[in-house]
Amino acid sequence: MVSALSENVARIAPVFDANGNEIQTKTKVVYESQESKEKLSLHKYSTLSKRKPELVAYCELYKLEDFDKLYLKECV
Repeated sequence: MVSALSENVARIAPVFDANGNEIQTKTKVVYESQESKEKLSLHKYSTLSKRKPELVAYCELYKLEDFDKLYLKECV
């Protein structure tokens, strides 16, 4: 099953401020798709959001109506 999700892997990406300086924060974590380089987020109610793993595998991406972020769905 893991080999089938090889293109659906995301890694924690650095977060930059308006001046292009990297922000070191433990609260805001953004993931980057390894295939498409899109910025992705874990939903705040996700069981993984408190653990903030370095890598996640996901089944789908979804977007909430009121937000412009892409969220990871069914992560391991």
